[in-house]
Amino acid sequence: MTTPETLDLKGQSIPVRPQWPTWSILCLLAAIGVLAMTGTGDKPALMVLALLPLAWALVAWKRFVPARQVAVTAEGLRFDAITPAIRYGEIRRIQINALQPLPDALPMESGAVRIVHDGGEFSPGTSRQLTAGGVYRSILAELPADGEEPKDPLLSAHLQDCLAAAESRGDEHPVSYAAWQPQRTTRSGLFLLATLLVAGVWVGVAGVSNPDVADVLLPSGLMAAIVGVLGTLFLNGSKRVPGGIKEPDRVGMVISAEGFALVQGPLRGVAKWTEIRDVRYVPRHRFGLVPRPVPRVEIKLPGVIVDVYDLYDRPLPLVFEQLEEHRQLYAGTAAGATT
Repeated sequence: MTTPETLDLKGQSIPVRPQWPTWSILCLLAAIGVLAMTGTGDKPALMVLALLPLAWALVAWKRFVPARQVAVTAEGLRFDAITPAIRYGEIRRIQINALQPLPDALPMESGAVRIVHDGGEFSPGTSRQLTAGGVYRSILAELPADGEEPKDPLLSAHLQDCLAAAESRGDEHPVSYAAWQPQRTTRSGLFLLATLLVAGVWVGVAGVSNPDVADVLLPSGLMAAIVGVLGTLFLNGSKRVPGGIKEPDRVGMVISAEGFALVQGPLRGVAKWTEIRDVRYVPRHRFGLVPRPVPRVEIKLPGVIVDVYDLYDRPLPLVFEQLEEHRQLYAGTAAGATT
C-alpha cells in the first residue's frame, strides 16, 4: 500500500466553507417560539424569558465564519489584505472528520477538515482534485515541530540546560511544548445559562401565582429551568481535560538528544532514550462498537507505560513524530531490538 503524496499548496487559494453557529440558530428559534406563545402580549413574563435565548443567539453569532478564500503562503494562511495572516505556528489543531490521525494512516481521504488556531477555527473546502486528506497532510506538514517554552519553572530550567548542552556538543536543537487547550466554553455562555435557570424558576412562580396563565407559564418555566441546568452541566463537563489533569496549564514537555522530560499533572520525570522500549500513537476511533479511546501517545518504559495526552501547543501527531524520530536517532539499533 503506497502512502499518498503530500501536496504543496503554497501559492494556491482554498475555499472556506461557511460555518453557521448552530447554538445561535437554535436560540433564535427558541426566542421566536416563546414570543409566539405570548399571543396578544398579555404574558409579560414570557416576553422577558424570550430575551434570554435572543441574547445568547447574539453572543453565539460571533462564531459565524462566512464563505471565502484562504491563500496558502510560505508563512501561513491569509484570508485577505486586511485580516492578519494566520501563521503556521498559531495553528494548534488540524482534524479530518473530527480525528487527528497520522498523515500516512488516514482512515479515508474524503471528509471535512477543521483547522483550529489562536483566533478561532474554520473548515477548508475540498474537491476531486483537492481531497480532505490532501489538505490535512499538506497543512500538517507546514506546522513547525517546535512549540513554545513550558511555563513550569523546573521544566523551563531543564530546557535551558538542554540548549546549553546541545550548543556545546553540536547536537540537534531540543524541542519543547507548552500547554494549550481550546476555549470550550465562555463566561458569557455560563452566565446566560444560569440566568435562564433563574428566569425559568421566576416564570414558574409567576404561573403558580396567576392561575389564568398557569397552563402556559408553568411548562415554559419548567422547560427553561431544565435547559439551564442541563446546559450548565454540559458546559462545565466540556472543560474536563484528558487524563483527569487538574492543572492543564502547567503541563509541558522537552525533547532533546539525551531523552525527554515531561510534566503532566502529577506525572513528572525524565527518561533517557535507551530506557524507552517503544513509542506508539493511539488515535481516537470515530466508528465501531468498541469504546473510543482518548487520543494519546504511549511511551513504554521498563515496567510502566506513560500516556502523553493531547494537551500541548502542537497537534498530537507532530509530538509523536518528534518522540519517535529522536528515539530512532539517539537510542540506536539496540533500543529498536527491544520493541
